[in-house]
Amino acid sequence: MRLPCTRSFATMLLGLAAGPMLEAGSVWERQPDLPVGIAGFALAVHHGSLHVAGGSAWEDNAKLTLNRRWHWREGDSSWTKQPRLPRPYAYGAYGISGDALVLAGGTDGTATCDDLTAVGRDGAARNIGRLPQPTAYCGSVVSGDALYVLGGTTDIGDLARLHASFWTFDLATGRSEKLPDYPGGPALHPRPAVLDGRLVVFPGGTYDMQQARVVNGSATWAYEPATRRWVPRSDYPFAVRGLAVCALDSDRHILTAGGVRTHPNGVTAMTGECFLYDAANDQFHSLPALPHAVALMGSARIGEWVYVLGGEDRPQHRSVAVFRARISDLLATLRGPG
Repeated sequence: MRLPCTRSFATMLLGLAAGPMLEAGSVWERQPDLPVGIAGFALAVHHGSLHVAGGSAWEDNAKLTLNRRWHWREGDSSWTKQPRLPRPYAYGAYGISGDALVLAGGTDGTATCDDLTAVGRDGAARNIGRLPQPTAYCGSVVSGDALYVLGGTTDIGDLARLHASFWTFDLATGRSEKLPDYPGGPALHPRPAVLDGRLVVFPGGTYDMQQARVVNGSATWAYEPATRRWVPRSDYPFAVRGLAVCALDSDRHILTAGGVRTHPNGVTAMTGECFLYDAANDQFHSLPALPHAVALMGSARIGEWVYVLGGEDRPQHRSVAVFRARISDLLATLRGPG
């Protein structure tokens, strides 16, 4: 198919019994808007600032792939421009290594790419290596000095080329290593997060060639680097793709937000629903929904706050909205298993 924390997590939990129950609408706070609505961008936290790079945008009914960069620090009234990327970038892998933003693959607006590049704060680019194949619509996460890249397609215009490959890249040397394939099969927008060195991968979509359509998944998996094993975890509360995910601490809890969900009647639609995944108990708990339905956004934690920004809020449109919630306030609203 062709397609053009300043407080510890333990301290927060101890305060739940005495703390007031909060209305859902009061938990998510609007912050200064992004300069342009974007989805599929790179997002990283560096020196207490949010850093956004690239992404896809819509202007005059045309889809654009951007090479622009911005950063924002708490208290700023607006986002600040940074030097541009060496090329347009969207829907690839990314992470922070030292003082550099690492970008891998994705699209430059015309082709699916395989480059692995570190971009400094001054905009200077350094080539680290290459992916084993062009890859876009993949999942990625950085753990230590390793960039993990999972799934995606070798041709951003052809979802029949989705794959289940799983690789790790040493960001210091550029050395790559093939890991056991993702057991969820060929994956579109899978979403990994790191807890205590292990990867938890939340579902994405796949492509049904017989029906020529995207099918969302619900299976959640954990990868254990020490044993090189995939371990099944509890299914997501519904079939979904294009989530935002963010680890809220180092070893137990992950926020999942939004995405394109499949309803029981088979209809797919964007959602703002949020969950807390508790890895210790392998359970999902409902959290207050985002103020709007959105997919393919970014999410990051700075101290006691978790941020969700940008994304696709309706077809051929991108959101400029930036929301944040205090982690302790989210936990105070827990309503039980999802």
